[in-house]
Amino acid sequence: RRNIQSKLISIQSSTLIIAYLMKKKCWGFREAIAFVRQARPNVCPNLGFERQLKEYEISLNRQAEMGY
Repeated sequence: RRNIQSKLISIQSSTLIIAYLMKKKCWGFREAIAFVRQARPNVCPNLGFERQLKEYEISLNRQAEMGY
């Protein structure tokens, strides 16, 4: 059980780090996850988190187009 909890925290943490990099560095999902994988090669957000990050990328692109 502890191993499952630890893995879940790691997945959630990596997802937050990827989202942060996307926002602060103006990176796309692929660029941000590649950067994180340089430090932690086993990072692999589940499909739900990946889908949310890709939707977030679209949202960030729209904001950039609007000048936010």
